[in-house]
Amino acid sequence: MPFRMSGYIPFGTPIVVGLLLPNQTLASTVFWQWLNQSHNACVNYANRNATKPSPASKFIQGYLGAVISAVSIAVGLNVLVQKANKFTPATRLLVQRFVPFPAVASANICNVVLMRYGELEEGIDVLDGDGNLVGSSKIAARHALLETALTRVVLPMPILVLPPIVMSMLEK
Repeated sequence: MPFRMSGYIPFGTPIVVGLLLPNQTLASTVFWQWLNQSHNACVNYANRNATKPSPASKFIQGYLGAVISAVSIAVGLNVLVQKANKFTPATRLLVQRFVPFPAVASANICNVVLMRYGELEEGIDVLDGDGNLVGSSKIAARHALLETALTRVVLPMPILVLPPIVMSMLEK
């Protein structure tokens, strides 16, 4: 259950808390981004289109792409924020609180696209109303991938964007 969509929130919440911890070190940023993308990769794999088998190399490629992009973006943004000498300490803290979201959102897109790229090349099965196979469609695959990627960007918004906003309002 931890990798089914029904387990996404309960099992992902402790990870999100880790992503939102203040004053993160380089090691903690890398750890929480790695853990988050590891969880997301398993969720994507467990909820993939299983009608057409995909080699393990695709899973590994998607996983590595997501982890590398998440860690790179999070570390890069943290470094940029630290070096932004025109920011007041309060502004720097506020901006740092939002760093996890672009890192997670972009990595989630990488994860979905890299892990399910084969569906774009081969198409996915299309069924009629009775569940009978009608054929295979690359257009349906593109729509499915786009909707999945969009979902993976929107899902973390409430938990990665709202808490920093609330915290900044409470501090004023």
